[in-house]
Amino acid sequence: MSIRAMSVVCVGAIGVASAAEVPVHYDWLGEDGRLRGGFARIPADPPVQIDHGAIVGIERLPFGDLAEGPGQNRVRTVYLGDGYLENELAHYAHRVQVSAQQVFAAEPLRTYEPLFEVFRVDIVSNESGVSHDPTFPLWRDTALGMRYWCNNMERLLCVNTNAARAFAQAATNPAQPDLIIALANSNKYGGAGYPSLAIGTAAANNSAASQIIIHEIGHALGKLADEYTYGGPTVYTGREPAAPNSSIYNAQQQLAQGRKWHRWIGENIPALDGVHSTFEGSSYSEEGVYRPTNNSMMRSLNRPFNAPSAEALVIEIYKIVRPIDAVFPPQGAVNNCETLSVTPVQPFDHALDIEWFADGVPLAFSGSTLDPCDPALGLSGSVLIEAVVTDNTEFVRDPEARDLYLTDSASWTVDIPAACPADLNGDGVVDADDFFLFLQLFAAGDPIADFNGDGVIDADDFFAYLAAFAQGC
Repeated sequence: MSIRAMSVVCVGAIGVASAAEVPVHYDWLGEDGRLRGGFARIPADPPVQIDHGAIVGIERLPFGDLAEGPGQNRVRTVYLGDGYLENELAHYAHRVQVSAQQVFAAEPLRTYEPLFEVFRVDIVSNESGVSHDPTFPLWRDTALGMRYWCNNMERLLCVNTNAARAFAQAATNPAQPDLIIALANSNKYGGAGYPSLAIGTAAANNSAASQIIIHEIGHALGKLADEYTYGGPTVYTGREPAAPNSSIYNAQQQLAQGRKWHRWIGENIPALDGVHSTFEGSSYSEEGVYRPTNNSMMRSLNRPFNAPSAEALVIEIYKIVRPIDAVFPPQGAVNNCETLSVTPVQPFDHALDIEWFADGVPLAFSGSTLDPCDPALGLSGSVLIEAVVTDNTEFVRDPEARDLYLTDSASWTVDIPAACPADLNGDGVVDADDFFLFLQLFAAGDPIADFNGDGVIDADDFFAYLAAFAQGC
């Protein structure tokens, strides 16, 4: 049985259950150099049986956090190639390398590259190229069933989404892939972003391929709208778009009503496409709908994402990646004075903030490890210790999203021995060393020697210390 024939065999065990239709954005570069495309709902692919023998290699790429293994706390990103014979795979590998370099040069993906792990799966097809390139009809027998003229739209470059997920999981097993980039062995401009499936497609062999992939990641991962004005009615008359970077409300309305990107209006951020306001024309229409900036990546290639789009991408990353990578000891009851620690994820350029609480009261400490029995903390008995980790990145201004996705916590219930106030050197024993240390502190007028806490160091403190010394620990 050929690979193409197998792609329509319903087996139920492989693939992702899906609705009757899936939403897809499609994009290509017009002869005038401008992005064009549209939005469609296309029939969902049935479950498939793939030929795992078509996989001749899986490589982890030198991007992202290389210390992590498959299935860890990262955005599991997988490149797939379709329509490649075995002797063409070196060309495919080069295209993937170039693509990944450009993807992780684009903010905010550059800053958050350490939160990704990136794989390339080498798949051999029975024929070179993909279906309906250059014209329709021209079927080719390929592993992923990639094809132009999907749903009767020439530049809509579809992929069998269930085959893509099954091949991608060969790299991330046992975990599911979080983002799939499917490259067609083709020069023809075309691409697609599946926001509900986190899959992007592009033709690998044209000069705009890597930029189109970044654009499709905007759709597939960020759930972003196209901001260009081609492909739809001149005047937009629909409801408020679901995407975070397209709106029927102008700047005045957004500010007054607290809508979408109101927190960014008035900002001029050169690295994120400059002045932010509401620019008329978006979502394939020229009038009646607005975009946040003049000319971002979702409108033109070789442009940065604007701030609302970058914010959406960071939020979507944190819907996958927990801000805390590791906790020690395991959360729960701790029966001795074991040091508690959290290991946050580490974006480029900034560290996440850590706050510690004891029974809900903030502690004056912000490091990644805490000794709950440190006498300076003054804790005793059964205490709930909580570490709260937050990414206070400038890319995100939505406080609700920050609380929901960019904040994580770990907690332990610790039995802390009662404090031993006379043990001034903290060695767990009350002895002569502590007594002589008190005398030194007393003579120096050190506030620690104010044992009765009245703000004055005098004989009363001396006798208070003697009483505590006599009690021991």
